[in-house]
Amino acid sequence: YDVPADQWLASANAAIAAIRAAGADNLVLVPGTSWTGAHSWEQQRDGGANGTVMRRVADPLGRHAYEVHQYFDADFSGKHETCARAADGVAALERFTDWLRETGARGFLGEFGGSAAPGCLEAIADARAVVEGNADVWTGWAYWAAGDWWPESEPLNVQPTGKGDRAQLAALTAISPATAAGASCAAPGSGG
Repeated sequence: YDVPADQWLASANAAIAAIRAAGADNLVLVPGTSWTGAHSWEQQRDGGANGTVMRRVADPLGRHAYEVHQYFDADFSGKHETCARAADGVAALERFTDWLRETGARGFLGEFGGSAAPGCLEAIADARAVVEGNADVWTGWAYWAAGDWWPESEPLNVQPTGKGDRAQLAALTAISPATAAGASCAAPGSGG
């Protein structure tokens, strides 16, 4: 998180070169630095903004996607139970979608989540709708967090309890217009 973007770019490019030199042709997820937040993707920092510097990712196969994270609480950290910045977080994903289109790149929402508070549930559903409604540039999403190792008291945990499913699960599994229309995600590097 504390590596300047220009230094991180060199590491990311070296890793991609090694992956490709080994003969792997799989999708490589490439995060930015500074917690790779969609909300801060184009923010200038020491070493440059992710949105500027990461344009120089070098993947000879073009089979990579930029991974961003986005939470909806006051500081976008995912550490608070309320989602005071829900609208700002969703708007950040929309701006990142525009960046993906502008650069001809693909994206992956590698972390997002919120508590069971009503504003958070709406933000979860809205974030999912941004990704699924723009499958031409988004590869998919992963919710944070779930699993038996997370305590039941963790507000963002979506793991079902003895009482049943958590409220966040409904926001993640509701049929969205993109899903209902049978939207599919084109393979990275396929031009679609």
